Amino acid sequence: VGFYALFMRGRRDFLAVIVLIFLPQILLVNLKTFEHRFYVFLAPLIAVAIWEGLVWLYRLIEKASLKKAAAAFAFGASIFLGLTTLSKSYNYINAKDQEIGSLVAKTEATDFSSSIVVSRKPQTAYYLHADHHLLIGGSDLPALNETLQSLHAQRDQDVFVYYGCMERWKWDTLGLLAADGEAPNWLARVACHDPLPSSWCLYKFSPQSESD
Repeated sequence: VGFYALFMRGRRDFLAVIVLIFLPQILLVNLKTFEHRFYVFLAPLIAVAIWEGLVWLYRLIEKASLKKAAAAFAFGASIFLGLTTLSKSYNYINAKDQEIGSLVAKTEATDFSSSIVVSRKPQTAYYLHADHHLLIGGSDLPALNETLQSLHAQRDQDVFVYYGCMERWKWDTLGLLAADGEAPNWLARVACHDPLPSSWCLYKFSPQSESD
């Protein structure tokens, strides 16, 4: 309704400008890989469309009492959605802080300066003072084993695998690496933190062992 109110009521020129601005952004970024955050740039347009849709529907209401009820409902819904989003954002950021904090505390006696940490995000390696290797997709255990074998052979460094909040989300096929899972014998558990949502595990890769 909002996009109809925004584009289809004599505003075709505005639609053309929006397409010329946003289409190159979508083609440049999202042909590589899909990420929800790549569409954040659409947030202002979506907000304007929602506003236009609400105004358009509001003007269709003839009775004054219904207009007041609709306005009150829209205001209440906006407050509710805003508080819900704020709460979810706070919980996510707080969980990440607890995750990194517990990781540093439980591994502070270990020297990772000449090691490689394989994870979805580089923050883990940064706080461990190690090199980082990005693994976008977890694939499966045999593919992970091949990646770690190749990485160890090329770099001749100890290789660690971190499985935390972001990895649980992005590497859903590697659930055995979770705190309550059973990792293969070529991954030795170094440290672990169990309570969700800040649960994580750090493993050391053993290149001498064969994959399961």
